[in-house]
Amino acid sequence: MISITISNGVPYVWDAQDWLLLRKEHRITGVLDGPVGTGLSGRLRWNLPMRLSQVEVQYLVSRGIVQTVHAPNLAHDNPPINAPIFNQVIQQRKDEQLEQFKRKRREEIVAYLDKMLEGKRRKGKIGEITDKEAFIQGELDKITKMPYEMYQLDLKDPWKEEYLPYNFPIPTTYQEKLKFRVFEDFHLHKKYWLSSGAKFGGDFLAYPGDPRHFHAEFIIMCLEQKIKLNDCMVSQSRLAMTVKKTLLIATIDEHTDNLMYYVPKGFKS
Repeated sequence: MISITISNGVPYVWDAQDWLLLRKEHRITGVLDGPVGTGLSGRLRWNLPMRLSQVEVQYLVSRGIVQTVHAPNLAHDNPPINAPIFNQVIQQRKDEQLEQFKRKRREEIVAYLDKMLEGKRRKGKIGEITDKEAFIQGELDKITKMPYEMYQLDLKDPWKEEYLPYNFPIPTTYQEKLKFRVFEDFHLHKKYWLSSGAKFGGDFLAYPGDPRHFHAEFIIMCLEQKIKLNDCMVSQSRLAMTVKKTLLIATIDEHTDNLMYYVPKGFKS
């Protein structure tokens, strides 16, 4: 079972395989909250851990997909650090990165070995080389540290913390229950991908497919009851039309307790 670590009340996923499983199998997007780095493409990318919303965790817990845990040491602003172990882990990471760099450098040397040897002969730095492997190893031995700064991201938590079960709060207020029911309905039954709708003034953005490849189709607002179209709703509806999405109002029928959706009249994109 996937473990979600709660740190100061915030749920995080630290394991790369868990992150991939949640995204590919369960359509959970979350938000990558780690340091910014550049990939092979040179584009800026956010990294692990992935921060989940409250409703995402509540849904996953209700489906038996995840368990929530916490580490008592991480509840402090300045958790105690075992300096020798910390330095050991840092040195291990540096050694691993250096070894990886040497492997890549060996491939480069092998690919351009003849040109390198010819260039050194012309400059009078070497004579006739009979043992090419010894020459390659000699070049690699000159590399004692990384030629540039690198940060290695662990695919799993490197710290052996004592994790304890954590009772994640269930929906209690009307608004929390409404958001949970909307998330469950769109995610489980309608098979949409959902993310935060805060940037468009809503509660959720609903995508027909992976948000990396699809635009959101709906901006969902969860309201306690069906309200009349006021100035705020007019501006919200026009915003939805501007970004080519449909504003969807979600509410619960006070008589039947059924989940209901409606589009403000005259403002369907």
